[in-house]
Amino acid sequence: MYIDAKSNTHLFCSFERYKEFLRHSNHNYKLTKSLGLLQINDGYIFPLEKRPGKESEDCMYGGVTDYNFHFVIESLNHRVSPLDSQLTFKQWYTGANPSRLNSKIDYIDQTVIFLGPFHAHLGHFMTESLSRMWPYLQGFSNLPAIYIAEERKLFFSEYTSLFGFGNQQLVWLKEPVQFKTILIPEPSFQIHSYYHYNYTKTINKIKSSVEPKKYGCKVYLSKGNILNGRATGENIFSDQLKCLGFQNIRLSDLSIRELISIMKSCDSFAATSATASHQALFLESNKQSICLNRSAHFHPIQVMIDSMCLLKSTYIDAYLYSAQANFGWLPCFVFPTKYYVEFLIREGLPSQAMPYFFARQDIMNTAMQAKNQYLNWAKTGIILPNETVRLC
Repeated sequence: MYIDAKSNTHLFCSFERYKEFLRHSNHNYKLTKSLGLLQINDGYIFPLEKRPGKESEDCMYGGVTDYNFHFVIESLNHRVSPLDSQLTFKQWYTGANPSRLNSKIDYIDQTVIFLGPFHAHLGHFMTESLSRMWPYLQGFSNLPAIYIAEERKLFFSEYTSLFGFGNQQLVWLKEPVQFKTILIPEPSFQIHSYYHYNYTKTINKIKSSVEPKKYGCKVYLSKGNILNGRATGENIFSDQLKCLGFQNIRLSDLSIRELISIMKSCDSFAATSATASHQALFLESNKQSICLNRSAHFHPIQVMIDSMCLLKSTYIDAYLYSAQANFGWLPCFVFPTKYYVEFLIREGLPSQAMPYFFARQDIMNTAMQAKNQYLNWAKTGIILPNETVRLC
């Protein structure tokens, strides 16, 4: 085990991975400058629309343009490559849909705030889509809020109602509209890049609308039944963590209010890396956040969350196979590694109990099934429809 006293973090990993974490820990992710509010007079907001022949979300039409239909790049959510990585990100949308310019576009004599795109992926919604709401905490609460999206997810309204938006104030724009004035807030959170105090205030505003379920709980938040999961083998952890007092709760079974209520009551929270572990955003300060790394990376988003929320962090490498070159975007095989066993023993699980866990036939069968599934993914590059539900 390694300890980084600066960030109050315990790490169960190799020395090379520990050095990687130190690079993240020593990087200043906190943005202290004041955030800007760009004003576009007589500008247009275009809905998110796919380009002809394009099936993915890359390079769609949408966003804010000026009076002359020039794209306002500040209306785009930017992403940068993480430390120790050379990722490139395609531009999500590029402005006006040319086919829309041949028809009359409505004009509304009103000032509005553009919240950007609402992402259908929960983790990206929490980080990117909530990042432009801060003006409503600084004297702009009477202005309409406009967002663009391909589809409406239930958690959109769950989060926005907890923040304080009414049904009439928040508008999903589906047709191009010209407004008297469009205000574009600078994001208070940028993936892999920075977080700002205004984002912390946004999260705290949402938290303040929810009462904690109970105090003193320990929770393992699993992603069982989540479609399009990229990690297999997660259910192997549940029995062992239960012996340490962790209640196994599935993310898919909870409303956002229920989820935040549970998180606010947690003393100790564990989850695999990415969306599940990002729920640590709603922990109270000085609580324990345990991240089971499902791939050979320290996700900057999690490091930023742990720092921003003043958490006592623990990272455990819990994978046997990882798509390192793709930052965990290809399938991963999570498993009770020697680092995970070291964590269990340190937390109080007797070492003599280990053979019981690792000899259980159902666990070994699941491990072999998960391994075979992973190897099929890695070999073919294809995830079959019946393989998109995590084994849990």
